[in-house]
Amino acid sequence: MNGRNTSKVHNQKMPFGQMPVLEIDGQKLAQSFAIARFLAKKFGLAPKCPFEEALVDSIMDQYKDFQNEIRPVFRIIAGFAEGDLDKLTKDVFLPARDKFFGFMTNFLKKNNTGYLVGSSITIADLLLAEFSAEFSKNVSNLYDGFPEIKAHAEKIRSHPALKKWIETRPQTNSITIADLLLAEFSAEFSKNVPNLYDGFPEIKAHAEKIRSHPALKKWIETRPQTKF
Repeated sequence: MNGRNTSKVHNQKMPFGQMPVLEIDGQKLAQSFAIARFLAKKFGLAPKCPFEEALVDSIMDQYKDFQNEIRPVFRIIAGFAEGDLDKLTKDVFLPARDKFFGFMTNFLKKNNTGYLVGSSITIADLLLAEFSAEFSKNVSNLYDGFPEIKAHAEKIRSHPALKKWIETRPQTNSITIADLLLAEFSAEFSKNVPNLYDGFPEIKAHAEKIRSHPALKKWIETRPQTKF
C-alpha cells in the first residue's frame, strides 16, 4: 500500500476515523481528552468527587479552546502555513495566553492549595504544568505577569515521582508526540506529494532526524506490511 491508502485504511478502523486511539484488551478508545480522563482515573489522577471532576473537565475544555486560538501560530511553526510569526505571536498567542493563564491563576488563587482543583495532583495540573514548562523553553517571557503559573509548574514537576522520571528518563524522550506526528505525516504524505517539502527544508530535516532514531527506524523497517 502507498502512504495515502495505508493511512485511509488504518483510519477506517478507528472509532472516529482518526488518531489518537488507545487500545486496551482489543477495545478502542478515541479522542485525546477521553483517553486522558480514562488514564487519570486508572492511575489515581482523577478528582475526589463529581463536582471536582466537572471542574477538571471544564479546565480541560478551556485548554482545548486555548489550543484552537493559538492554532495559527503552531501552523506556522510546524511549516503548514506561511505568515508573520512575530506578528501572530504578538496579536494572537500572547492575548490568548493572557486569557488562559488568567483563568488558571483564578483557579489557583481560589483553591489555595497549590493545585488547580482539590488538594492533590489531577490531570488538569499535569496538562497546565507540562504545557507551560515545555513552552517556556521557546518563549522566554511566557511567565511574565503570571508568577502563580510558574510556581505551579515548578511545584507539579517537583513531585518526587515526576521529578525522578524527568531527571532519569532517557535523552531519547526529548522526542515528543508532536515530533512523531509531524514526522510521520510529512514522511508518509511526501510519498504522494513529491514537492511537499519545497520551501521547507527544516521540516524535511526534522522528519529525517526523528525517523532515524534507532528504535523508530527499526520499527519502521520491520513492521508488518499488513499491519493496517
